[in-house]
Amino acid sequence: MKKLFKALTCLTVACTAIASIAAFTACNNDKPDDPDKDKQETTISYQCTGFTDELRSSFSSFDFLGNLLSDGTGIIYRYEKSETLVETPVTWKVETDRDGLTQLTLDDKIEDPFEVYIDEETDTFELEYRFAFAGSYHRNVTLTISKEIKYDTTAKFITAANERRAKLGEEKPEPTPEKTAIVTFNGGDGNSIEFYEDKTAKLSAFSGQMNFEYTWTLDGEVITMTSVSNPSEKMTSTTEDDTVKFVYTASFLQGQSITFTCSDISALKGKTELVTFNGGDGNSIVFYSDKTAKLSAYNGMMNFDYTWTIADDVITMTSVNNPSETMTSTTEDDTVKFVYTASFLQGQSITFTCNDISALK
Repeated sequence: MKKLFKALTCLTVACTAIASIAAFTACNNDKPDDPDKDKQETTISYQCTGFTDELRSSFSSFDFLGNLLSDGTGIIYRYEKSETLVETPVTWKVETDRDGLTQLTLDDKIEDPFEVYIDEETDTFELEYRFAFAGSYHRNVTLTISKEIKYDTTAKFITAANERRAKLGEEKPEPTPEKTAIVTFNGGDGNSIEFYEDKTAKLSAFSGQMNFEYTWTLDGEVITMTSVSNPSEKMTSTTEDDTVKFVYTASFLQGQSITFTCSDISALKGKTELVTFNGGDGNSIVFYSDKTAKLSAYNGMMNFDYTWTIADDVITMTSVNNPSETMTSTTEDDTVKFVYTASFLQGQSITFTCNDISALK
């Protein structure tokens, strides 16, 4: 009897297990299909390429790769100095407008959406893309957008960009005409701001490794600098104890700043006449605010350029063309005078006089 009970018990457990397995199998067979099973993998519909070397000498070249994916999303890759890429996500669409023209719209959520029509001859889009770098500086680059896939990995793109840049090193860039600074602000450690007569200025940081272009205006004693690449960026000078200064901040300085100072900005005020010495018969010496002077003889038929200094009411003029030639003023009865002799005067001389030289002091 005990054996029979034990056998029945084992049979019951076995049947229960079989039923459970059958039920589990039935439940699994009723499970819905994987929802991602039919999801299509995104592919690259268009690829963007472009570069600019405009800031190659002062900052870096910029190379661009953009992959526009079949799901309407994409990424613009920017390659600057290092092999770390700057990534900008975008959305895009290609539509036919009411005139039957094919238009691409690209939106990076930074600038207003970019819109461009296809070039029917090349079957490509040429897009003027605006980008920001080093914080708030901007440049434009032309991106060619095509169905041709040149790079299937970003590594191949970087290799191609490096090869392109290496070839630039073999080229001799056209020389840029040098400009002479009329005023220089010192920022220490090789940092400076140079102001030029053509109302432009150049800010150099990190011993000239980074250079930024500005325009400048002067209102009284206050200088305002405006960035060429980002006109919304302005700097205004302040004055403390006869020292004019600018305090420059930028994202690449990581919260720090550079202070540029200068003790004399008179050259920015332009060349104004301060004092004129009369030599009779159309002869004169005119002294200017920029420490230059012009001697004119024979009603201006002959002109000579000088620089000038003054110490203890004595003016010293030095010829620009022949620095060994100097003239020193003398004073008699409150009249200051120069006596000028030259070979073309055939042993004669011209005396120039002035009763008030206070403007030179």
